[in-house]
Amino acid sequence: MIRPVPRPVIKKKVEPIYQFHDFIGKSDEEIKTRMSRSIYIEDLHSLKRNFDLLKRVLSFKQCDKLYSKNYECLTFIESELKDYENVTLSLVDDYQNKDRSSLDFAIFQKTTGEIPFSYVLWNPILQETQHVSLYTMTKTLYPSTTAYNQISKETLKRIEEIVHHLAMKYQGNSAIYKTMVVSDYLQDFVQYVDADNISAGILGTYITDSFGRDITIPLTVNPETVLFEHFGVCAGIGNATTLLLNNPSFNVWTRSMYGDNHVWNVVMLDDGQYYFVDNTWCITRNKHQYSESLKAASFSSDYLFFGSETAKQIGHHNPATLCPTLSENDLNSNLYEPTPMELCKTLKLQDYRPPVFPSRLQK
Repeated sequence: MIRPVPRPVIKKKVEPIYQFHDFIGKSDEEIKTRMSRSIYIEDLHSLKRNFDLLKRVLSFKQCDKLYSKNYECLTFIESELKDYENVTLSLVDDYQNKDRSSLDFAIFQKTTGEIPFSYVLWNPILQETQHVSLYTMTKTLYPSTTAYNQISKETLKRIEEIVHHLAMKYQGNSAIYKTMVVSDYLQDFVQYVDADNISAGILGTYITDSFGRDITIPLTVNPETVLFEHFGVCAGIGNATTLLLNNPSFNVWTRSMYGDNHVWNVVMLDDGQYYFVDNTWCITRNKHQYSESLKAASFSSDYLFFGSETAKQIGHHNPATLCPTLSENDLNSNLYEPTPMELCKTLKLQDYRPPVFPSRLQK
């Protein structure tokens, strides 16, 4: 088995997050001792009964972020707070795919409202620039955000156009086929290009000619770059996968997984089982790459629908973010091997587009 090459991912130190009830009945000194920049609000009833306590906690100016799975908790805080406009109210992912049209983030005027990344295409009511929480940490069960924390209406509109185009190909098909449609699309279009034009692959180091463009980490980890400009690294590819699958049209339960200096995805298939999907590795470890480029020339399913045992064997797939219990075994390849004629009508599979940028392999 080929050992993976680490990929740079923007990381952020995870601070302790206290639950609001930890402060009930505590003195000011005890509150200050327990204080962190983030507090989780469990339920609306407890919040209303102890709202003066929350205001007292915030008055110490040490906390600037409040989390809750309950949207009503956040709207109540927005309506009742008077002088705490620097507070961010972050909605925690409830790990369901459903209509989010009732979530109106335009109401957050005094504070900053933050929506889970997996909700954005399920919620048409967004501000002009919407703050986004990318993932939920395993140990705390509460989210921590990375540098990519905004998404515009124009971006969402363009992504929806891509989703609509892809959805025309598969209506009525299973989650397996839908996932493969997205993987085929990304493998067809996307070239792996790392920051500063230096990309590590299993064969050596790839030097990219970006025609004078400055290739930075914020650019390469952004899913917008992957979807609209067709290059990037694992963070951009993994989050682009989430956007294309986790929406009302595809409705495939998908989350981005962060860990081991890598980003990939977990999907739930129609049998209720969870599997890992790594479209980055389908591109960078594709047996049929373009010469001297980290760009697929034809389809690979080698890193689709694998379970926990394979994840242990290949390494670099140990999530630090919240992940459901994975299937122990890989999905039976007979269920998705791209050979039947009816599947080939949906997928391109070969004759993929050439790389966005020319590159050379420096062995």
